[in-house]
Parts: sequence; C-alpha cells; structure tokens
Amino acid sequence: HSFSHGRDVRSHPNCPIVAKHCVCDDVIGGGSNILCIDREHYDIHIHFKEPHQVFLKCNSRTRTGKPLHSTDVIYQLRNLTVHRVEWLQLVNCPIPTGSISSFVNAMSSRGLKGLHIVYGRFDESNEALVSNQFLGLENLTNIRIERSRFTKIDKAAFHGLNNLQYLWIKSNN
Repeated sequence: HSFSHGRDVRSHPNCPIVAKHCVCDDVIGGGSNILCIDREHYDIHIHFKEPHQVFLKCNSRTRTGKPLHSTDVIYQLRNLTVHRVEWLQLVNCPIPTGSISSFVNAMSSRGLKGLHIVYGRFDESNEALVSNQFLGLENLTNIRIERSRFTKIDKAAFHGLNNLQYLWIKSNN
C-alpha cells in the first residue's frame, strides 16, 4: 500500500495522535483516518475528528479468522497516544469483561466525557453489563448504548459515575 497522500502523524497539524509507523489521512468532511503501513494486519479502524473525538470500528474477526477479543483491540490501541479524547465511539467492538476504561488507558488518553457503543459484543458469553463496567471513567457525562448484545445489566454497572447526566440505552437484545 502506498501512503503518499498521508502525512506522518507527528508532523500532521490536525492530528494530535502519536502513532508508530502511521500517517494521518485527511477526510472530506473533516477529520483524519489513522492509517498504519501494515493496516491490513489491523483489526480496528481509527478515525479522529476535532474536537477530541475518536471513532473505533472493529472487525468481527481477526485476520486469522478467530472472533475479535477486547484484548486484541487493547493490544492494537497501545501503538497510539491520544492525549485528550472527550468523545469515544465504539462500533462493533468487543466489550471487555472488566472496565471499558482499558480502551482509553491503552491510548494513554484523559478527559473522556462521552461514550457511544454501537453493535457492542461481549468477550464472555454472559452478555451482561457487569459490575464496575465503567470504572475509571468517572468524568463521563454521556453514555449511549445501542444495538448491542446484552441481556442483563448488573445493578453496579454504572457505579461511580457521579457526573453522568445522560444515559441512553436503545434496541439492545
């Protein structure tokens, strides 16, 4: 793959993301796609848009055909440093059995206020939002979860989210 149209992430003025062997590719309509030279080996697609928004779209399966697990996503996110993310959207991504903060921590990011989960899948077969699912994300003010595969919400799933102002759960199984 040729990336002559992209600019190295570190030298791109509109892409405050540090990533190894990646470029920022400007997108019509605003924002940047983070493209890595070996992106055919990546199981997630990353889009950054101002102000401080990151969109992750996950493949259902790894390149070897196994179902994508949250640890696979975390491993790939460790190559990125996004100093400030205020809004994170996860599309078709596996939801960790522990806290979702593991995704944010993998990017060395701070300041998350909004989280939008679309087509969320679960690592384990319990298909539940578990106790402390959002531990470490105390600054969240807005959570949207839609079209995700969970059948149960533990009573302590949202424990510690004292700043939460908006919770939207729609069309989940």
